[in-house]
Amino acid sequence: MNTLTNEYIKNAGRIIDLILCNQDTSELNVDGRSGGYLTILDQQGLVETSQKIGEPNYNKAEKYREFSIEKAQRLFKNIDNGHITSFNSRNEKALKFAGAVHMYTPVISFSGFPELIDEAICWVVKLIICASTHRQDFHDNILKVYSVRPNNDGLKTYLKLQSYLYKHLQQKKPLDSSWNQIKTKKDLPKEEYDSVKVIDKENGKKHSYHFLFSISDYWMKNFSYWKKA
Repeated sequence: MNTLTNEYIKNAGRIIDLILCNQDTSELNVDGRSGGYLTILDQQGLVETSQKIGEPNYNKAEKYREFSIEKAQRLFKNIDNGHITSFNSRNEKALKFAGAVHMYTPVISFSGFPELIDEAICWVVKLIICASTHRQDFHDNILKVYSVRPNNDGLKTYLKLQSYLYKHLQQKKPLDSSWNQIKTKKDLPKEEYDSVKVIDKENGKKHSYHFLFSISDYWMKNFSYWKKA
């Protein structure tokens, strides 16, 4: 595996740790799950790796791997149709779920948690990898992906997971498997928040969602710390 693939795998593991460490808040319900499979495609749409991350249920692990690969390959086949995520071709009855994303190659996919958490994991991992080269436009484009969905499906999940990352970076704690024992919670200082207005397609109302990406000096300084951890 190349260096970039290893970076995706390493950071996916860190994000899974973040999710599990924050389960006492009940803000992202993972339904008792603790891992899954990350799939990365090469530029021809072939599976470069489908790697176990965390500790998926033994009896469901192979199913998660199959779903992860299916999501990624389905998205790759639809890139020319303008699809950015596998949510665009989602069909729950046919067991075709969200959880794969494509923005700045490669296509990556995760399966193991509820599908919108799978998708958020991929976005936040991409955010870490792409932060140094595609910082603000990357985040803005993610918001656009969510803004065209009914009720902005998945946006709150993505922003919540991003806030977990930000809280971790504030605390400057190394994130690895030993971090599973850390349960410290701190409220984010209000002055560090920015807001984005998103229109609810159902009733036309605007909602304010907090996101943390535009505080770029702090963000990038701490991404340097993150990558060295």
